[in-house]
Amino acid sequence: MFLVVSQTFIFIHWDVAKYWTFINSILLVSIIIAFQRRRFGTMVRSEVIEMFNSDLIREPAITFESLRDLPPIVRKWLVRSNVIGKPPIQTLCIKQKGVMRLKPDGNWLPFRAEQFINADNQGFIWNATISSGFFIPIHARDKYLHRHGNMLIHALYAIPIADSSGPEIDQGTLMRFLAEIIWFPTAALSRYIRWEYLTETKARATIENGVTSVSGIFSFDLDGDIAGFEGLRYRDVNQRYALQKWTISVKSHRVFGGFRIADKSEVTWHQGDKPFTWLQIELSKMKFSFGKPGSQPEEEEGAEIVQQLELK
Repeated sequence: MFLVVSQTFIFIHWDVAKYWTFINSILLVSIIIAFQRRRFGTMVRSEVIEMFNSDLIREPAITFESLRDLPPIVRKWLVRSNVIGKPPIQTLCIKQKGVMRLKPDGNWLPFRAEQFINADNQGFIWNATISSGFFIPIHARDKYLHRHGNMLIHALYAIPIADSSGPEIDQGTLMRFLAEIIWFPTAALSRYIRWEYLTETKARATIENGVTSVSGIFSFDLDGDIAGFEGLRYRDVNQRYALQKWTISVKSHRVFGGFRIADKSEVTWHQGDKPFTWLQIELSKMKFSFGKPGSQPEEEEGAEIVQQLELK
């Protein structure tokens, strides 16, 4: 209402007050951006609550016996990750920072992100703000929920850039979920992951969701630390999807909440013999949830978990 009254006054006294139109325009744009930002944030929070709307009951602590059927190097990794004596991680929130680029000769763009993960029921919501370098921030939300993926990208929270979904996105987000168990290693014991021995320092993992199945190879060093991951993932190349080799190279480790986690990594696409490292990511904060002794009413569960996991 203030802007309407103000602009009406400007039109009446145009010769004297016309320059206030510019100020009013800035105010209007600011209001629209603030509204869209709140709307975008509400959408993301609603999706996170939906993802966590399931009964999470605390599982028994992991023992050496729990690891019996895994390949030796996977057992060594889990022991190295300090999972023994702890219950399986069921939900978590991760604060991230890093840089990304869209093409091999492109500029590195800094970003910050928050990611919520449901390890028990296979799901994640990734919410990132990317500095474009043109004073126009890019906001991205990647998700894998109910066996389906979706990538949504907006400029200034309001201008749509991408809204991608379909079988290729489903495959890609499931592959991402599999690779990212390096951040919640107790998921290696999940019912939906099957392991296969390859070498002294490599093992193949296959993940299934009842519709889609993907496999990837985890590599480790001789101490048992995770060293990397590789798999075939769909990539949008000139508006057509193609399966390409997709790798993660772990650069360092850090202890979060008692677990030894890969905290710095690089992500690379491989088109033929031309590697394209497009993402460098670092974990800055993590918070885990291990379920409850009993279940909560479904309509309360998701919101309660979000509140427990939110990182300031």
